[in-house]
Amino acid sequence: MVKNLSNKREEVIKLLERQKIRDVKDLESYKLSECHPASAGIDLGSKELYLAINPAIAAELDIAIVHRFETFTNDLLVCRDLLVS
Repeated sequence: MVKNLSNKREEVIKLLERQKIRDVKDLESYKLSECHPASAGIDLGSKELYLAINPAIAAELDIAIVHRFETFTNDLLVCRDLLVS
């Protein structure tokens, strides 16, 4: 169990480094449950929305983990295209 946790910690640190994010000091507090490996989280607002992609997928595609979009049609179409890809 300890070895598995250590491997998971190293994996997360590598993903964060690929995304050029500073080191997370306490990875134990950085826990999110994953419903589906190819899913994304969306925070909808009246003027903008934020899209968070699985860090492993973002690193594989060499794109940012979090994307911000305004609520205009063109931005929503770009968001849709990103989710479909």
